[in-house]
Amino acid sequence: MPNLYHFSLYIFKHICTFWCLDRIYFFISAFPQNIQIQVLPQPVIYQENDLVIQCSLTNPSQLSSVYYIQLLKNSSTGFDTAVAIFKDQTPQIVWPSGSTLQNRASAVGSEINTPSTAKLKLSIDKDSVLCPTDFTAYRCKFSGFSTATSNADTQETTPVTVTYTGKYSIDHFHILLSYDIGWDW
Repeated sequence: MPNLYHFSLYIFKHICTFWCLDRIYFFISAFPQNIQIQVLPQPVIYQENDLVIQCSLTNPSQLSSVYYIQLLKNSSTGFDTAVAIFKDQTPQIVWPSGSTLQNRASAVGSEINTPSTAKLKLSIDKDSVLCPTDFTAYRCKFSGFSTATSNADTQETTPVTVTYTGKYSIDHFHILLSYDIGWDW
């Protein structure tokens, strides 16, 4: 009866899979995402717009405290901390040691001791944005104490890729058109 045995294993496997997926969905939906990432503007017009990336809390009423908020930047080794803000630390804004981004950007953090105002904003001036270095994926991460679960909670956003466009002047377009078509204006 090997066929009946394999059929039984097949049915058991699929019933367990659906049951487990149902439990995982319940678990995920029971604890909503508490952090979001915003990139402004999107897309960035290179050398015309500042690059602004902000991490903020979406459900501050479900948190009694926030320990830290980090902005993570994609690198060849994964996502590394670009800048962070920590509770009860002086200074609150912390850059990784050896960070070159610190020399070209500014970071502002709202009062992190109060979840309703906790946020982290990174701004890179339009004249300091590096192409393609700054146009990569970013994500936000936070850690705090959840009133919904009465536990410490750490969450990350899904990565958001910063896109950009270039702006050409009419003179630049005229030069390209003249070169490509052979017109002499």
